Amino acid sequence: DVSKSAARVVSIVPSIPWVIPRWIYKFHPLLSPESVGSTKTITILPSDLALYQRTQPFQGEVTELTPEMCQERHQYVQSLVGRKQRSSPLGEPTNWNEPTIIAISDEYVDLVNEEKIKAIQGRLVGIDDDGRLQLDTTADTSDALSDIDYVICATGYKPNLHNFLSSEILSKLDYDQEDKFSPLTLAYNTLHPSLPNLAFCGLYKGPYMGVMDLQAQLAAKLMSGSLSIEDEAYKSALKTSETMR
Repeated sequence: DVSKSAARVVSIVPSIPWVIPRWIYKFHPLLSPESVGSTKTITILPSDLALYQRTQPFQGEVTELTPEMCQERHQYVQSLVGRKQRSSPLGEPTNWNEPTIIAISDEYVDLVNEEKIKAIQGRLVGIDDDGRLQLDTTADTSDALSDIDYVICATGYKPNLHNFLSSEILSKLDYDQEDKFSPLTLAYNTLHPSLPNLAFCGLYKGPYMGVMDLQAQLAAKLMSGSLSIEDEAYKSALKTSETMR
C-alpha cells in the first residue's frame, strides 16, 4: 500500500521469504462417476488453510524439523508460488535445510519486479543524522539507502500477558515475554491443567484461523464438561510444548 503513494520503497528483509498469495488455487482429480469428460476440479482456499491442511493420516506431532522435512516443505511452497518469484530481483530462499519463512501478499513480488519496491536482504542496524540507513548486508545498497523520510519497523508483536495476568499464573505457564514464537507452555497450545478455567486461543505461532477455531472448540468442550483429558495425556502434551519451545 505504501508503494502506491511513495516515490520509492526500500524493503529490508533478514531472510528471503516465500511470498504466497492470500488465496491458493489447487487442482484435484475428479473421482466421481458423474465426472465423465472432465478430469480435474479446482479448490480455492485461504492461504493459512492451504498450508495447514492434512494431506496424509496423522502420525504424531512434529516437534523438531529435520533437513529432509524442511526440504519437503520448501518444495511444497515452491509449487504454490510458481516461477514468478524465481525470476524476480527478490529471488527464492537458498537454504532449504532451514524451516520455510512465509510472507502473504498478492502484490509484493509484482511491485519488486516493477521496481516500485527495492528488496534488500540484510538487517537495519542504525540511521545516520542525514537519514541514511546503516545496514548489515552484503548487497549493493549504494543507490537505495539515502534520503529516507520514514522508517516502518515491521518487527512483529510481543506478548503482553504480564500486564493483566498475575505473576503467580504466569509462573505456572512458564511465561517468556521475549518469546514471540511460543511464549507459554500449554497443553495443545491452549490449556494448562493447573488452571482449568483459563484457555488461550491464537498463541500458536501465529493467528491462523483454522487452528484458533480448533483451540476454541477444545476449550469450550472441556469447560462445559463434554470432554475430559486424562492426567497422562496432559503431561504428554505439556512435554511436547516444552520441546517445541
